[in-house]
Amino acid sequence: MSVKTSLSRITLLSLFVIIAIAGVMVAILPVIQKPIYDDWVQIWPNFTVGHLGLITVASTYISTGLGVLFGYMGDKFPRIKVIIIGGIISSVFSIFTFFATNYLQLFFFQVIVAVGNGSMAPAIYSIFSDSYKSENRGSAFAWLSIITGFIGGLIGTLLFVEIALIDWHLPYLIMGIIGLAFIPILFLLKEPPRGGSENGLADIYKSDPSLSFQYVIKPEDIKYLWKRRSNLFLIPNLVDNIPGGILFTYGVSWLAFDHGLNPDNGLILLALVGLLSMVGTFGFAHIGDKRLKSDNLIRIKLGIILSISTVPFVLLGVNIPWDATGLDLVQTLMTPIVLTVALIIGAGMALDAGIYPNWLSAITEINLPEQRSTMISLGRFFDACGTGLGELIGALILIFMPGEYTFMMSFAVLFTFLSFIWWVPALKFYRKDYEEVQNILSKRAEELKPKVKSA
Repeated sequence: MSVKTSLSRITLLSLFVIIAIAGVMVAILPVIQKPIYDDWVQIWPNFTVGHLGLITVASTYISTGLGVLFGYMGDKFPRIKVIIIGGIISSVFSIFTFFATNYLQLFFFQVIVAVGNGSMAPAIYSIFSDSYKSENRGSAFAWLSIITGFIGGLIGTLLFVEIALIDWHLPYLIMGIIGLAFIPILFLLKEPPRGGSENGLADIYKSDPSLSFQYVIKPEDIKYLWKRRSNLFLIPNLVDNIPGGILFTYGVSWLAFDHGLNPDNGLILLALVGLLSMVGTFGFAHIGDKRLKSDNLIRIKLGIILSISTVPFVLLGVNIPWDATGLDLVQTLMTPIVLTVALIIGAGMALDAGIYPNWLSAITEINLPEQRSTMISLGRFFDACGTGLGELIGALILIFMPGEYTFMMSFAVLFTFLSFIWWVPALKFYRKDYEEVQNILSKRAEELKPKVKSA
């Protein structure tokens, strides 16, 4: 880590907490689909789980679409302020969700929660990119991915499954209150200087942090960014997120309706898959970090290999028939076929999970520090488009083909194979773009040296 002060560590720890809170808020709806369905199907006979999936789809697209605007704001204004605004929005509307009595209210409140969460993410990722050197950046992003998707999402929601069975509104009230309670801490945080971890600039900004504010994004930069051809292929790469959108949104329901698992046991099984995903996230992020100095194309190469390797594992795993109806948790976990399926799907998801930290690091390293929040937000928008497309595919299949969970999973997984269409062309342009950014940063360091104020 290039920023060593205790205050900077507190900042990073606080951002870990706030993104974990956001992760739980996002993950609540998919794991409480059945209680909501059981509650509302008695009132609206045509109501399906697919209608709840549409809420997740809308939240994904609207939040990440507006997140591009907040990403630009994060490059132009203090990022902590952007995070505070987003945190207040998501927390307040999570509390409002507690009072939702119909589908339209739930839809509206959850979309606004997602807008708040989506506005925070680019600024948080940008701060982390300025806090870790390139050879450690993939592992830092791996931690963020794990905290958002696994620790914040899966483990956090495990705590709410039983509460949701009492009243599915309660988790939203609890998380909204926790989110608001944490906001005052954000006012005390200090963000690192933009580019504060880059070679050559780190020592200069440490001596005189005010110099980093000479570089902020300008509207004309947006057009210039696309002249780096790697951005054209890395940013719109969305298809490898389609299976994740399906599994995340409908995984618990799939295990309940197709395989007889109650939501508690289903989440435990998904937690096992999540643990294997963690291994892939850290393992392949570490490989990308350690090989970067000797091969600055390593992250692109990993993206190609991992996107192709994911498909056969997940496709096989979701098509193996098994039934755990009437089994308790211990019996479920002691059933060989259940463990086999979990390990096969987990292996596939571990390969898939290794893509994200390398993809995010690759985007960071071919854009200047004052442009990263914008480009990360654009990347996350297309990333979310893939997730949302998976959610939409699942919703439409369940609405027009009720109960066809296995077909839905199989159909979505096939899209992952197409990911190499974006990764392969990036091989041609990435080294040139990477070296161009490194040269600009080196020139900046030389230009700024005479401007450093004496302590």
